[in-house]
Formats: sequence, structure tokens, C-alpha cells
Amino acid sequence: MSQKRPINTILTIVFISLIIVGGYFIFTKLSYTNKANPPNSLIGKWNVVSVQEGDIQIVSEINGASIEFFKDGTLKAYGGCNEMTQESYEVKSGSELSISIGGTKRGCERDVVEFWNLNKVTKYKFTDNMLFLYYKTDSEVESTFKLLLQTDFNYNSDCTKFGGEWIEEYNECSEGFGTVNDVEGFCTKYNGKYNECDSECRHNSDPEIYCPGVCVQVCSI
Repeated sequence: MSQKRPINTILTIVFISLIIVGGYFIFTKLSYTNKANPPNSLIGKWNVVSVQEGDIQIVSEINGASIEFFKDGTLKAYGGCNEMTQESYEVKSGSELSISIGGTKRGCERDVVEFWNLNKVTKYKFTDNMLFLYYKTDSEVESTFKLLLQTDFNYNSDCTKFGGEWIEEYNECSEGFGTVNDVEGFCTKYNGKYNECDSECRHNSDPEIYCPGVCVQVCSI
């Protein structure tokens, strides 16, 4: 009996040690999984925070533009002064990036994103939840798109709560037909670009279709 007790004690200690070590690794794995890791992929929707050409910031915050990268190598540009229809990208070696984009060619006012410059992007970099797209202008000026990863936003339901109608294709909350129309409040919450009197036919490019002379509140995200 005296010989069995030390053996039983050792086995008990080993068993308890295995439980402690196993529990530690499980806890560590769960803790690591729950941490918000910085992005390491372009995939997702990014809000355009600013566009800088040299020392000049040509587009500032509350510009209402965003870019969404998809797994199949395509992307979608929302907002801006042009409607982009041909959009794709290719991640090359290291931090090299090639973007191909096409669409209408209207002259953009200040603080409105000109997506055509995406064709000039050659490199990208992640910092925390930010994405930087680097390009050079036609006059060889070093320039940057600065974007913020879009997370935990429920634009559709919140737009409805504020009395608006969410238009996914254009990333807009437009004035609805209910008794509550606080599109401006929605815009304030999401730091969007508010227009108190935009055309109801703003996305209609067909001149043959009748457009009533009615303006609506619109918030572009």
C-alpha cells in the first residue's frame, strides 16, 4: 500500500498538470480569436477618409465615397462624381496593386472623389483599420487615397429608423414617405455627406424618362 500511494500521487499531479496546460492553451486560443486583428486583406468595404496630392488635401472627410473589394478580383466604387462601370484589381508581389476602372468622365468639384485616379495606384499599405492606396499624378506628384474599414454598420435598418429609404447600389439614405424624415440625423450619425434638396432622378441617365421637379433629402455614405 505504501508503494502505491506515491504512484497514485504522481499520476494525480500529472493529470492535474495536463488539465491546467490544456486549459491554458484553449483560453489563449479563444482570447486570440476574440481580439480585433488589423486587416491583412483588401476584401471588404472601405470609406474614403481623404485624398492627398503632395501637400494638398483635395478630398476631405464627409465626402460620402467608399470602395468595396471582392474576392473575385472585382471592386465597386460608391459615391464620387462619376459612375464607374468597369472595375477590377490585381494584387501583385509584395505591396504592389493594380486597379483598372472606367465609367463616365465628369469634372469633379473639390471634396468629391475622382475615382479615375484609382487607375494610377501602384502600391498599398495597412495601418490598424486604415488602408492607404499610393499613386502619382500626371505631373509625378506623390498622392494617397486614405480609407477606413467599414465595420459593424447597419445602414439599412438605421436609415429606416430615421425615416429614410436605403439604396444599397449608391450607398445612400434617401428621404422616405413616412411621417418621420430625419435623413440629416442619419447623416450626422454616420458622418456622411448631406444634401437637403437633391433630385429625385439623380441616378436617371435617360433623358426620355419623365422626372418630376421634386427634391429629396439624401445622405451619401
